[in-house]
Amino acid sequence: MLKRIVLASVVSCSFAQAQGAIEVYNVKLAETANVRGMELPLKGAGVRTKWFFKVYVMGLYAPAGSDESALISASTPKRLELVLKRDVSKEKMITALQEGITANSTNEEMAAMAQSIQSFSNLFQEGDFKESNRMVMDILPGMGVSVAVQGMGRGIIGDAQFSEALMKVWLGAKPADSDLKVKLLGGK
Repeated sequence: MLKRIVLASVVSCSFAQAQGAIEVYNVKLAETANVRGMELPLKGAGVRTKWFFKVYVMGLYAPAGSDESALISASTPKRLELVLKRDVSKEKMITALQEGITANSTNEEMAAMAQSIQSFSNLFQEGDFKESNRMVMDILPGMGVSVAVQGMGRGIIGDAQFSEALMKVWLGAKPADSDLKVKLLGGK
């Protein structure tokens, strides 16, 4: 009888873990995300740290087997889910994203994306970001980047070049946080 109870407990725990969420610094991220009808597994997750402060937890959802170049490519559907670990002003959020794009783009690329970068920045004008706020950025092939904050759609930036530049903020040659890049790519 005891063996059956233990076995039932092990099976229950395994099922709950498989169907549940992954926890990173007390933030729960689902093991899969549905992006326009496509179930994408969580490729990796980690925390963005700046000056010893934990700024946000991020998860990257992408098709299984996607390599780094496919993850940057605008032709691969994916989701970035970001959960703040502290309050961040809209100005700091916009500046950080713009700096990340600039660090991984040429002057010519920046000039070509100027309108998209401005449109993206405009999506964040509604107010500051509070601890535990959730931002979802879906990269949708042929459509661009869809942004939602706290479950409310903010808009879509329909530019493949911008989609790739945004992914490079975290996965490019000069990522916002190199330890986070490793974790988003599935490393330890």
